[in-house]
Amino acid sequence: MGGIKDGKDPMDDTPDRETEERDGGASAGKARISMRSLRSGGVFVTLLIMLYGANTFGEAKGTESRTSAGSGERYTDSVIQDAVADAKTTYQVTLYGVIDLDLTYSRNNKDPSVSTVTSGNWNGSRLGLRGNEDLGDGLKAVFQLESGFGIHNGQLEQGGRLFGRQAYVGLAGRLGAVTLGRQYAASDAVAGIVDIISSGSFLSAYKSQFYWRLDRLDNALLYSSPKMGGLQAVLGYAFGENDGAAGSSTRTAGVLYSAGPLTAGVSFESWATSSFSGSAREYDFWNFAASYDLGAAALVAGYSADDANQDISSTIAVKSETFALGAKLTAGAAGKIISLFQVIKPEHGAAMNITSLSYTHALSKRTALYAQTAVANSPAADVYGRRSEFTFGIHHQFNALVGEK
Repeated sequence: MGGIKDGKDPMDDTPDRETEERDGGASAGKARISMRSLRSGGVFVTLLIMLYGANTFGEAKGTESRTSAGSGERYTDSVIQDAVADAKTTYQVTLYGVIDLDLTYSRNNKDPSVSTVTSGNWNGSRLGLRGNEDLGDGLKAVFQLESGFGIHNGQLEQGGRLFGRQAYVGLAGRLGAVTLGRQYAASDAVAGIVDIISSGSFLSAYKSQFYWRLDRLDNALLYSSPKMGGLQAVLGYAFGENDGAAGSSTRTAGVLYSAGPLTAGVSFESWATSSFSGSAREYDFWNFAASYDLGAAALVAGYSADDANQDISSTIAVKSETFALGAKLTAGAAGKIISLFQVIKPEHGAAMNITSLSYTHALSKRTALYAQTAVANSPAADVYGRRSEFTFGIHHQFNALVGEK
């Protein structure tokens, strides 16, 4: 589960992964649960019993709060970390949000140049509530409801969903957390290590195809472990709406390591769908990523292998690999320079490369200005072609404790 960076310093310019209206996961509604789904769900029922039992008998050690280094989303959301760490408060609810607005100029070799006002280029604009309640014996109930919207037009994103970004409830304790609802796939945190420039940008976002299209999963049951020796794991299953239909079911798993200057992760997803072949089959997605903090600079590297690259084709399954290298440099007391270079290699045809560069300047702890440019060089007849874009924007975040007991 990738968590909202509601307390994010504007100079921590690593965006969270955005899908906006591109979600390809299971649609909203009541899930049709197959026998295979029930067997997968049985594993989590066992985990839930273990979670409560361990808290009742006090056999487990406390959970250490953490966030993934560099750019990644949190494996365990802030709402869950707050629930585990804050033993003095019996109930609390926090209102938080992000407002991100930009002016973008883009051109390519196929269409006329265009200037647009858009929302969520750096971080998706959102409004959310998160909270927890102490149930005793180290166990807490947790929830998070998060809406994405366009600040330029006031409309809901993620296909018009009320809580399109996140919507889940669960239990958290010393052995981790079990949550159910609309949540981030495990790989969101791994891909986020490399996605250091702009998750909402058409060009600058890290082209790990699974996350660009399917990083949020409906009807998802996830277990997030506590951090142990720098390691944290997540395991989940998204129940499908209809067996064999598009977005029918997804398995997700990942491990993240964070200690000292090093952060690294690996993740795997298996998506069962009939979107590409007309009959149900599974498509696999792997992600590997790492970052190293040198103090005044940080380096990142990533690799993903996908069975279905939807940027190249939305109608047939096209395998692809993505390689990425990037760096973040401190520029004075309030600035940062960020660069990212990517190579996307489809199974057939020519490779494409994308070069991105950005500068962020913090006006305060909650407000920042940013400018970025990106150039794609693709000889193939895909959605990129030879395309370039330049963006200037402003980012503001807020949070407030609205209820505590």
